[in-house]
Amino acid sequence: MHFYKKSSTGEVSLVNSVDSIAKAKKHGGVSPSVTGILSIMPKGLSGFDMNIWRENKLIEFTKFYPDDSPAKLKERLWGYRIDEDGTKITSSEFGTKAHAGLEEALKQHQDGADYHGPYKKYASKFIEHISTEGSAPVHMELSVLDDDLNVAGMLDLVCMSAKGKYELYDFKFRNDKNKSYDTDCCQLAIEAKIVAKQWELDYIPDVFSVVFDCDSAEMKVKHWTASKVDWGITAFEKLNDNYQFFSGLNYGKEAKAQ
Repeated sequence: MHFYKKSSTGEVSLVNSVDSIAKAKKHGGVSPSVTGILSIMPKGLSGFDMNIWRENKLIEFTKFYPDDSPAKLKERLWGYRIDEDGTKITSSEFGTKAHAGLEEALKQHQDGADYHGPYKKYASKFIEHISTEGSAPVHMELSVLDDDLNVAGMLDLVCMSAKGKYELYDFKFRNDKNKSYDTDCCQLAIEAKIVAKQWELDYIPDVFSVVFDCDSAEMKVKHWTASKVDWGITAFEKLNDNYQFFSGLNYGKEAKAQ
């Protein structure tokens, strides 16, 4: 789990030494990530319980790989990808490297240059998409933190639309471009609300999940509807209420009153 802090100048940064609620309490002055809050979303209500699936897979792996350490079994749980240079890496490593490649490609796009890095087949499709839509990159890998909610988020990309309004994009690398989830919506929705508040906008920015198929590099850009975004904000705030209360971190008026 990630925790962030805000400096006196308003800069938001990751606190690498804090990776648990216990450490967050001891450290003080840190806020959990949006994705950390979303990790407590009930899984069974959707008809697919991720926790049960995870437990069953770990039991299966212990039979096939009895000599593996717990860390190695957990690594196997989420699988591996073949990177662009042919090496086998974990899915999380692939996602991190691909995100970095897209960020570099977008920076070069801003400068009027062409990206020729290893993740060009992903980047070129997305750049073609925003160019066709008339959207221009404004911020990449932007961290935001809301003191009232006591939560922080990392925005993959903020664009300015052809209509002169901000848009938020989040990149996902999966085994199927059609896989998008309620948690994807909630993540973007609450980050859009935070941005609207901090930038004093009179609207909630449109939000998009950009899902890449890791094998084929096919891409789907999912535009979450306004009604779904409203649901996502409400859902996140309900989860955050529970997280802050039961973790003992608290936030907003409750924290200030203590």
